[in-house]
Parts: sequence; structure tokens; C-alpha cells
Amino acid sequence: MKTIRSVFAVLAIIGLNSGAVAADERVPPAPAADANVQEQLRQLSNRLTALERQLQNQSLLTLFNQVSALRSEVSRLRGQQEEALHVQQVSEKRVKDLYADIDGRLRAVAKAATTVTGTSKPQAQGVTPAVAASAPKPVVVSPAVDQDADGKAYEAALGLLKDGNYAAAAAAFQSYILTYPNAPLVANALYWLGLSQFSQGDLKGAELAQQRLLKDYPQNPKAADAMVNLARIHIQQGETDAGRSWLDKVIAEHPSSKAADTARKMQELNK
Repeated sequence: MKTIRSVFAVLAIIGLNSGAVAADERVPPAPAADANVQEQLRQLSNRLTALERQLQNQSLLTLFNQVSALRSEVSRLRGQQEEALHVQQVSEKRVKDLYADIDGRLRAVAKAATTVTGTSKPQAQGVTPAVAASAPKPVVVSPAVDQDADGKAYEAALGLLKDGNYAAAAAAFQSYILTYPNAPLVANALYWLGLSQFSQGDLKGAELAQQRLLKDYPQNPKAADAMVNLARIHIQQGETDAGRSWLDKVIAEHPSSKAADTARKMQELNK
């Protein structure tokens, strides 16, 4: 009996050992599995880092291209600005030169007109002779009349204009026109009146004076100059089309005049 129990005990011990060995064979070794997982994680991390670098490089390239494009646009706009500024400066200089030339010519004309009117001498009325020799009559002395009063008034107004006293000149020409409406120099007075008013900024008054000159004295030599002044008035008021129409009219009706030359210069400045 004891022998049988000993045999079962030995068999039981052998069975337990066999189960333990089998169990050990079924479980994979832990260190090998951990190394494999670590390697996979490392590879994934490297790939992720590479992707991040690619995205970063692509973003930097895009940003660089955008900055380059903006710099090119700024350079182009700066060039356009400098060109526009140059054109503006040239135009302003041409306008100043033109007005300086016109002002100089006007002063020269005013001076010449003053010289011409100054040569006229008043003709004082003398003593009336006796009509019949056989019957002498008392001598009648007529009061002296200054027949060149209108010329002196015109000359005085021109002198004010020549000195650049435009307000006083305008008032003097207005007085001349009202006092001597039938004088031969009324057309000229209207022209200088309009110019005096224009010089002090009275564009409406200047326009009315030049329009009256063209209406009442269309064949006067000053008519062409009056058209140029009307063109200048409209352009000054921003009415470029109306100004150009007057310039075209001057060139068409007085092609060989100095006024036409001035009109052509103004056309170049107001294209």
C-alpha cells in the first residue's frame, strides 16, 4: 500500500513539472516583444519628424515667394509714383513758364499802349475868326476842352495794370468804359478789364468782360486774345472741355495770330 502511494506521488510530481514546462514554452519572452515595439515606435517617430520638416520647408518656401512678390509690387508702385511725380513737376514748370511768358507779354503790350496813347496831344479849341472882313465881329473865345481826356484815363488804367495793381486797374477800366462808352479804345479796355479781374481771381467778372468784347467788337484785333482768356477761365474753373472748345475756335478763326500760338501751347498742356 505504501508502495502504491509512493508511485502516485512520483507521478503527480512528474505531471506538475511537465505542466510547468509546457506553460513556460507557450509564453513568449517579454524582452524580445518590447524591443520590437520600441523599434516600430522609433520608426514612426522618425517618419513624423521628416513629415514635419517637409511641411515646415514648404511653408517657408511659400512665405518666401509671397514676400518676393510683395517686394516686386512695391518696387513697381514706387516706380510709377516717381514717374507720376516727375510728370507733375514737368507740367507745373511748363504751366509756370507759360503764365510767366503771358504776363511778360501783357506787360509789354500795356507799356506799348501807354507809349502810344501818351503821344496824342490835346487839341485846344482856339479863337473863332471873324467871318466877314467888312463887318468885323467880336471875337468869341470857347472854353478849353480836353479832347484827350479818354486817352489819359485809358493810359492811367494801363499804368495801374503795368504796375501789377490789378484791383485798381479793374476799377479804372470800368470807370473808363462807363464814362467813355463810344471811345475807340473801349474794346481794348474790356480786354484789359477782363485780364485785371482774372489776375485777382474774379473769374466771373473776367468772363463777362471778354464775352462782351466778343459780342460788341467781334472784328477787333483783341477778339482772338479774348477767346484765349475765356479758355483760360474755363480751364481754371475745371471746365476743360469748354476751355478746349475756345482754344479750337481761336486756332480755326485766327490760325496765324500770336493768340493761336498761345492756344496751341495750352492744348499741349491740357491733353
